[in-house]
Amino acid sequence: MKNLLHKLLSQAAGALGERCCPLCREPMSDSASALCVSCLNKLDEEAAQPCRECGHPASACSCPDSSLSPLPAFLAGRNWLAHTWYAHAGEDRLTEALLLSCKRKYSSALSAYIAGVMTDELVAVLPENARKDWILTYAPRSVRGFTDHGFDQCGEIVRKMGKTLHIPVRQMLVRVGGGEQKAMESAIRRADNISGAFEAVRVPEGCRVLLFDDIITTGATMREAGRVLAEAGAAAVFPVAFAKTMYTRSKSNV
Repeated sequence: MKNLLHKLLSQAAGALGERCCPLCREPMSDSASALCVSCLNKLDEEAAQPCRECGHPASACSCPDSSLSPLPAFLAGRNWLAHTWYAHAGEDRLTEALLLSCKRKYSSALSAYIAGVMTDELVAVLPENARKDWILTYAPRSVRGFTDHGFDQCGEIVRKMGKTLHIPVRQMLVRVGGGEQKAMESAIRRADNISGAFEAVRVPEGCRVLLFDDIITTGATMREAGRVLAEAGAAAVFPVAFAKTMYTRSKSNV
């Protein structure tokens, strides 16, 4: 009933020359924007939150995290890139609502928003003349998740990123096991859940890979996906995500 009401409200807003923000459902008149001004401002505020270690926002954080990739790939002095922070459970943050919405219901507007901000982040660390040396791929969602929802949000986002950046996109991982990762599960449980979940396909020998996932929590998914790509012939794997969970160093393996 609630989804039907939202749909009817969206249609009514469209008839009046407006549409609804896919996050807060408020009518918005700017047809060129993916989200309303209020949601955009809130997401910008969350992205500006400083790292508890280095004091920089996620997009400029250079704190080392070698657990994310089995290969020494660096861009702009970093071995991972994220746009914003995913906070601890219980904090009221729009970032979490955005990511959950993207997983649960297909939205071209939300995937375009995430693709847009990730494109901006990659432009800042990867010069245009160097982009031809990289391939964009992604960590596919679980078979159950795809069956239940009928789409893979990371695949949608990556295809939009590649089109704008003129970086080739190739699906080099297929999901053969593992369930949907839960955001605040322990590192051990997440690692056990994702172990053996991927198989590599069509990996060019010696390629350099930008590996996208919507969120990095403990690094288990990126680490396993990177390991599989490396064993299949990738020379470098650089993790890229919309959000990365913020932990203090003492809690990094919790």
